Formats: sequence, C-alpha cells, structure tokens
Amino acid sequence: MDFTYIKQLMKRLTETGPAGNAITVTLDGKKVFEHYEGMADVEAGRPIAPDTVYRMFSDSKVMTAVAALILYERGVYLLDDPVSEYLPEFSDLKVASYEDNGIMESLRPAKNTLTVHDCFRHTTGLTYAGTLNKTQQKLLEVQGGLMKKGPYTLETLMKAIAAEVPLLYEPGTRFHYGLSIDLLGRLVEVWSGKTLGQFVHDEITGPLGMDETSFSFKGTQKERLCAVYNRENGELKRYQSRADAYYEPAFVCDMGGQGLLSTVGDYSKFMSMLACGGRLGDVKILGRHTVDLMRKNHLTPEQTRGLHNTLYRWPQLKGHGYGLGVSMITDAAAAGLCAPDAFGWSGMAGTRTLADTGERLSIVYAHQCLPNDKNLDWYTHPRIINAVYAALD
Repeated sequence: MDFTYIKQLMKRLTETGPAGNAITVTLDGKKVFEHYEGMADVEAGRPIAPDTVYRMFSDSKVMTAVAALILYERGVYLLDDPVSEYLPEFSDLKVASYEDNGIMESLRPAKNTLTVHDCFRHTTGLTYAGTLNKTQQKLLEVQGGLMKKGPYTLETLMKAIAAEVPLLYEPGTRFHYGLSIDLLGRLVEVWSGKTLGQFVHDEITGPLGMDETSFSFKGTQKERLCAVYNRENGELKRYQSRADAYYEPAFVCDMGGQGLLSTVGDYSKFMSMLACGGRLGDVKILGRHTVDLMRKNHLTPEQTRGLHNTLYRWPQLKGHGYGLGVSMITDAAAAGLCAPDAFGWSGMAGTRTLADTGERLSIVYAHQCLPNDKNLDWYTHPRIINAVYAALD
C-alpha cells in the first residue's frame, strides 16, 4: 500500500482550503495509515497533531444510531414502533401547510404516525432551526428561549419541540435533514434510563477505549481544539463557532445529532468496529447482521427525492441512499466513487467518516472550516475516499 498521493492531496488542500487536516485509515481493525498536515491554530502556531480535537458535528449521528441499535438488539423496541409509545408528548403532532412562497397557511393534525424508523432515516418532518419558514423560525425561537434560561436537558428540548414546533412534512413522506437523530438520542435515554452521553460511554466509547470522545470537554481538550477557519479571497479568516459553548460541561443537553468531540485516531476505533462488522478485537458492540441492516438503504424512491432536494447543497450525495443513521452508495457510477460498499456520514465543519465491511476498511478524515459548503465537503471528501481506495491495491 502506497499512501504517497494522499499526503500530496492533503497538502494541496491546505493551500486552498482548510488550515490543516488529518486522516486515519484502518484495515481489519489495524491502523495502516495516518497523516497530519498544516495548522490546528495558525495564530498560536499550533500544528495539526494526533491529539488535535475536532468538532464532529453530524458525524455524531453515526454514534447515536449505533447506541440505539444496541437497544434494538436487546429487544427494547422495533423500528415501526410509534415514538409516542415512549415519548407521549409526541402523540399530538401538527404539520404546517405552506404556500408556494413559503408563508405558512395553516396547521393541521398529522395524519401519519411518527415512528422510530423515521428518526433513524430523517423522515420525521423535523428540521433544523433557521429563518426560511415558520417551522425553522419556531425551532430557532424555542432553542433560543431555552438557552436564555440556562442549561437544559435533552428531555426539556424535545418536550418543547413536541409542544411548539410544527412539522415541516407529514411523518414518513420524505427525507429532510434535521433533529431526527437528536430525537432518537432522547429515545435512547428513555429506553436505557441513562443520559445519552452516559449510555454512549458505558456501551461504546468505554469498551472501545475511546478516551477522547465525548459530548463535553475533558482534561486538556479545550486547549487542543482545532480552530475553525474560512478562506476568503484566498486568505484564511478565523471563524468563532458559537457551538463551542455547547461543549462546556455546564451544558447538559447531549445532542446526539451534532454534539461529539473527538480525535481522528479515537473516532477511527469506532468506525473500524463498524467496518469489522460490529466487533473490534475482543470487543463486540453490534452483531454483524445489525450492521448489515444499518447500512442498507431504508428510503423509498419518493423519500429519496428529499435526500437530493434538501435545503442543503449536497452534490456529493448523488447515487446515495440513507439507512439507519448513515448514507450508503446505491449507484457507484452516479456517485463517482470507487467504494461501492462504503457507508458513513460527514460533519458540518468538514469531518468525514466511512466504513466498508467488504474491505474491512475505515476512514476518518477531519478539517475544521465554516462555512464549509463552497470548496470542501463536495470537493474534498470524494477525492480523499478515491485516493484511499486506490492506495489499497
């Protein structure tokens, strides 16, 4: 295996995109390649290093999905169970009807039952906070109001959403990216009787020896956190992420869809476990048949149209479907990737996680840029993935 071209690619990327980047590749549960390029903090003169900490953002979704699947294997629930069976506050949901111009016309009771399956595959009708429509605006208002009052729990947040935020779509009708897996994280809390963070530690990160992965700063992690940058007119500009406040130990709401911190080496233990069918060495997290179920496409053709027409610009998801907390390739030619059996996800600031049970391969790549839409995810991640697969021969 020759990873020379990946090193060259990563160096080129730091000249036109992020200030620094990192990668870890494993095969058969063993690390076969790691590389660190550029700076973690330009102003402080701190280079990217093995102990550099990254905001995993939406790569947290894969971890939360695995946490929920552990309980699935124990017979705690079935995918088609109504969410309201475990969270009664979600029994009387409203759906917003919008005119073509985005103005909300009316609210009506949801016709469909919101299921656990919907939480895994982003077909709940939940969105993220924003300003594009009344649903996003109401969510922004709810989350902002809770923040002003001080620390709040995941239970408090989900009860407020159920009571005050109308769904953007009828449950089960289309993929729409949002707080679905954060809701799944709340279900994990109810099913297990633990906070999401405690369950993840007890069942996943603890057994795998992932000492650097958590929902809040530990030890010296805050000092080792990678700075966030944007490149404007060829120049790096430091970006102050407001999300950093959520990593303080005082913030007790474990956001399963966006809240983890980790290093590339630490998170590679988790992705390597998935690549090896749910087991890493002597530690078993999931059964291989559950991993197979996770990585199948769970979207219907109608739902999939939402995956390719969301509010987000995701050309890198051509030829992809979505399973239980992960995307996968349904058409390698359309995706333009030489990784037909790969599954995983990415994070808002530029992380990318991938597992491949056929090759028993995992990739964890990271940089930290916001906004990250112009020149990074769609540009960087496919190139990194193709270069890794080429190096295997």
